[in-house]
Amino acid sequence: MFLCITKASRPLTQLKKNKMNKITIAAIALLYLSTGISQVGPASLKVCMPFTGNALDNSGNNNHGTVNGAVALTTDRFGAPNSAYHFTGSMPDNISINTFGGFIPNDELTISMWALSDFHTSACLFMLNPDNANDRCVGCAMYLTQGLVWDYGDIFTGGRLTLMNGYDQQWHHYVYVVSSSQNRQQIFMDGVLVATQPFAMTLVNRNLPLFIGAGTSSMGGGSLRWRGKIDDVCIWNAPASASDVGSIYANRNSCCDTIKRGGGGPEGRLTGIENLYKSDSYRFYGTAGLYQYAGDYTKLESVEVRSIDGKLIKKFEKSDITSNNFLDLTSVSQGIYLVTSFSSTERRMQKIVHSSN
Repeated sequence: MFLCITKASRPLTQLKKNKMNKITIAAIALLYLSTGISQVGPASLKVCMPFTGNALDNSGNNNHGTVNGAVALTTDRFGAPNSAYHFTGSMPDNISINTFGGFIPNDELTISMWALSDFHTSACLFMLNPDNANDRCVGCAMYLTQGLVWDYGDIFTGGRLTLMNGYDQQWHHYVYVVSSSQNRQQIFMDGVLVATQPFAMTLVNRNLPLFIGAGTSSMGGGSLRWRGKIDDVCIWNAPASASDVGSIYANRNSCCDTIKRGGGGPEGRLTGIENLYKSDSYRFYGTAGLYQYAGDYTKLESVEVRSIDGKLIKKFEKSDITSNNFLDLTSVSQGIYLVTSFSSTERRMQKIVHSSN
């Protein structure tokens, strides 16, 4: 559900019922990917589509998606409405992103997304379109009898990575990585490396649109189209490490979530991503609408609470925070909200989910 401002932060855990029927929240983790640990971070994030009501790119690079065919907004894996897209598998179902080569100039790439299949069929999650089996970029969660497939370059001379995989109608997290510099081509599923091989082939023609939900197969048909839901699509022009991928999945959050900003105040430049499972002192938590800050609340300048469509619901000034050390949202109706905390040097965002269950 790695970084962006969106549906901005995915819950760390699935929503659970509270025995006392109190309001619960699922706090969102922020992923810390400093340049000393990983090449994957804000600078290399080129596409960030959380699908919160639209297919806009929240990475700041304006690589927006265009929704085609019968693709429609639906519930995501947390049950939030209008927070994922459903694909019928018919032509011309896809979400297209123009000029792949404009943001992926070489063979260093990570593509991450969550997906749920309606039923078993040969179906791919993304594809450079039109497809060319001799020069291909295609990631499939189900493909003929081979299960997981990651095609990059010429599939007849080493560019295909496959893994037999079972089928179920559940949400799964898929990450596809290729790196010529690190000599690897990999598939991760639910945070685990499930298939790997050395880098084999370069991609020659990258000046094509990338289709989410797949495009036209090399034979001209639509048999590789996804049938089901897709959510939280993020693309980096750098290879993610196993640790990076495991953190995203373990925290159950969107890779689009949590851009940390610093330098020049809250609207400053991008500087990194904070991983709350390593440093969980920068989030709000609580029950019954009272959310306490886990860190040093005296350093907070203000806190904004917005609806998922960006509407300001409530703003807390420094005096409000320091006098009470918590956000009082008891008057706010049930729903999903983005909470942004501002200090003098940075801002952090998380998502809270009000639930009466």
